[in-house]
Amino acid sequence: MHSIYRKKRTAAAVMALLLTLAGTGCSDKKGNGSSSTSSVSSSEASAYSADIESPTFSEESGFYSEPLSVEINAPEGCTVYYTTDGSMPTLDSQKYSGPIKVEDRSEEDNVLSTNIKTTYPSAGMLYAPKDPVAKGTVIRAAAADKDGRLSLVATKSYFIGFDLSERYNGLPIISISVNADDLYNEKTGIYNLGEVWDAFKDDEANKDLISSNTYWKYEANFTQHGKEWEKPVHVDFFEGDGKLGFSEDMGMRITGKASRAAVQKSLKFYARKEYGSGKVDYELIPDAKTSTGSAITKYDTFVIRNGANDNQGTKFRDPCLQELVKDRDFETQQGRPVIAFIDGEFWGVYHINEDYSGKYIQERYGYPSKEVVIIKNGELEDGEESDLADYKELLEFVRGNDLSSAENYEKLCNMVDIQSMADYFAAQMYIGNEDLFYEDSVNNYRMWKMRNKIDDAEGDGRWRWMLYDVDFSSNVYGGNEGGSTKTIEDSQFTDIDTVIFTKTLNENESFRQLFFNTALDIANNNFTEDKVEAMIEKYKEMYMPVMKEHFDRFGPAYIVPSFSSTYPSSIGTLKSFFRGRTDVFIGGLQNVLGAGDISDMTLWVNDQSMGTIKVNTISPQFVDNNWKCRYFSDIPVTLTAVPAEGHTFTGWVGDAYSTDTTIEVLPRDVYAIQADFQ
Repeated sequence: MHSIYRKKRTAAAVMALLLTLAGTGCSDKKGNGSSSTSSVSSSEASAYSADIESPTFSEESGFYSEPLSVEINAPEGCTVYYTTDGSMPTLDSQKYSGPIKVEDRSEEDNVLSTNIKTTYPSAGMLYAPKDPVAKGTVIRAAAADKDGRLSLVATKSYFIGFDLSERYNGLPIISISVNADDLYNEKTGIYNLGEVWDAFKDDEANKDLISSNTYWKYEANFTQHGKEWEKPVHVDFFEGDGKLGFSEDMGMRITGKASRAAVQKSLKFYARKEYGSGKVDYELIPDAKTSTGSAITKYDTFVIRNGANDNQGTKFRDPCLQELVKDRDFETQQGRPVIAFIDGEFWGVYHINEDYSGKYIQERYGYPSKEVVIIKNGELEDGEESDLADYKELLEFVRGNDLSSAENYEKLCNMVDIQSMADYFAAQMYIGNEDLFYEDSVNNYRMWKMRNKIDDAEGDGRWRWMLYDVDFSSNVYGGNEGGSTKTIEDSQFTDIDTVIFTKTLNENESFRQLFFNTALDIANNNFTEDKVEAMIEKYKEMYMPVMKEHFDRFGPAYIVPSFSSTYPSSIGTLKSFFRGRTDVFIGGLQNVLGAGDISDMTLWVNDQSMGTIKVNTISPQFVDNNWKCRYFSDIPVTLTAVPAEGHTFTGWVGDAYSTDTTIEVLPRDVYAIQADFQ
């Protein structure tokens, strides 16, 4: 099964050790053993026993400046078997007899990286690196007793001669150990074309589809879903300073949709007790917080994303744009870039993301995960069958009722969080996400709710929205400065699930005003040129230093020789979209949705150290005591004076006079207004 690895290992003369330890048996396991011991998939479970003490290593997983001599220790009488190719050791694996020398293997020939059967021949992405990629060494070991019973597997990852701060810009490292056969076996391998593709391409019914090169509709091993396509892996996670964060045995699947065809595939990890402890107990994503601001330190699942539509561009569109709107009334995923290795070979730059699930809601808000309902693209993702019926009832209610009726609109407001709906669709239209309204079906679309009311906050039982996978946005494939109004036009589709938004917008005046104000709240506050430029620069500083090595590893071929110009150009395309975007966006709201005329306003405070002004849903940043904005002329804007601690509000002056803390103004009548504090 792994002869290619054994041949490689022998050629490199790395670990040719063939003697056994003294003794023919070993004692039963005492204590818990190594923290990185592994249980395995159900098909292999009978070969490994928790009753036998696992081996321990003289050196912890990590990054070392000089070669190591690693000893593997086991109880007297045990025989230790080990591998260095990521596979689970068996009685046929190499026997341990003494210290193992671990060196920098980066100049050795590539093994996994040479496989080009990881994407469709017609997809234009076939690529394998010409030069050796960076490499670490993974050692997996098990102890065998006199009856041939094996202990749980212990795994360590070693990297020699890596300057993390210089080479990988201080980014964290994830080392994944997996049986190569689980990736590349023709029948069951999850990373390659395999037998599923063979059957698909040989089916006459698919000939026209294949000739059209619409590869996102093809089928291959790597497009398959379900638990049967989940493989056992070991994960060692290191912070950017080389410190080991966690070491855990997990399940791994390919994830994504069309992006599964990329040579570098997105991966989803599952913590289950059948593999290990059943939980990643670590602050994996420092920016991920609970609703009360505490750090999230427990994960059942997480994802490392390849950038999807942006995987040949900046690779950071999705996290960058999600961060710009993380204060809005919908869920966003927090994350950070990470460098991956699989079985010791460099596997490029990913972005590690939170994974939406019932457990995500539980960690975020403290609600019971079993009460969480999540609908993805119109199908039940988390919950019970009755929950899907509840979702369909929502769609039927919207389609079958006149939402201009105050009574029907009130019923809808009791079913969905109206502000969340306005926020979600305004943000999607602004960034020009073409993946949301896709052909004749909704795509990358998630809603969630609690099955039963728990409280009057997010647990009130109303549907809310979840933002994810926005890579197919902001002119990812190039185009005009400011983009187009396509997503605004596409938002008018009524034969897909987004009819909840479309019909409400077109029929109910209260929601129209809420939506248009929300759209300009987001344009005026979340996507100012300064904020967008600063956010793109933040991600550029993280990604730029590591992207050349990434493209050398994964291609495509046209980028490799021109990286110094191609990659900055991709970042430039992203920046260009947001230059003038607000003008294009407002024009689309006017021309497509009939939003009306626009007015300029300047809001003032007499002293911004004494207080500020909340505008509709936002608290804008005042500069030199003022803030300039644009709103639709005939839609009332709500202004609220917010005094700083120790100060009081005295009144509004300018184009409107009042001593009320909260007032409504028509932008057509208010060119400038000031809130005074003392």
